[in-house]
Amino acid sequence: MPLHFLFMAASFGVGLFLLWFDGRRSFNGQIALLYLVLHDGAKGLLESFRDPYLAELQLTSLLTSAAGLIVLLAILRWRRTKSTATPAQ
Repeated sequence: MPLHFLFMAASFGVGLFLLWFDGRRSFNGQIALLYLVLHDGAKGLLESFRDPYLAELQLTSLLTSAAGLIVLLAILRWRRTKSTATPAQ
């Protein structure tokens, strides 16, 4: 199967998941961060099948996905600690 079809299927799958998840999001920007993590993560994994293999493309995609995941987790943690903190009166 040609690689561009795999990229298209991964993008379509990510898009369907994000459409489903949109009603469950907990903050503005969560869908964009999830797109960054899921799309670039899938792209990074699929880059290993490219001929000729270019490590720079795979590394860039995986690092972008990791950066998005770190930001997403930091925001979720910040929101959790903010919501559990009791107001001082």
